[in-house]
Amino acid sequence: MKLAWKRITLAGVVLLPLAIGIGASNREPIDLKLEGAWIAKVPGAPVQWSYTLSPDPSGRRASLFGYIEVGIKTAVYGYFADSEYQSPLIGEAVIGNDGTIVFNSIWYGIKNGSPFNEIVYIGMNSGHMRPVGPGRMEGTHNLTFYHPDSDQDGDGIPDPGAVPVLSIPAVSLDTRLPL
Repeated sequence: MKLAWKRITLAGVVLLPLAIGIGASNREPIDLKLEGAWIAKVPGAPVQWSYTLSPDPSGRRASLFGYIEVGIKTAVYGYFADSEYQSPLIGEAVIGNDGTIVFNSIWYGIKNGSPFNEIVYIGMNSGHMRPVGPGRMEGTHNLTFYHPDSDQDGDGIPDPGAVPVLSIPAVSLDTRLPL
């Protein structure tokens, strides 16, 4: 009886971690780290932006900094005709357990003024990214544009419940700048 108990205990010590490892290995490994310089283009549309991802030590969360180079001014011109240029965009990105990247970013449409420049719209982009190959991701975006008066508390972000003036869904193909 004592020998049987030792065998069962030994089997549990060996098999339990193996079973846990097998269960965990059924998930796809996430090799992607949120880092590097990226170029995003919307296929079939004249829209392009570039950004860098600066990771935290885990590589699973990053701050985002970039510029919209092409297309957004044209898309919002009818709504915010007095916008003369755009600020850089800033944001955050996080890799979820399923390997999908969730992101949110913000930038501003600006009009030159005297004595101060004026914000004429607040642009936000939120969505999901997924790796589609080495150094390539596909993004699903929801670009929203708000009047500056949607930021009544003055923190630079539209207030909860604010209604965007314009929403544009988009899909991008993002390519990491190779070395």
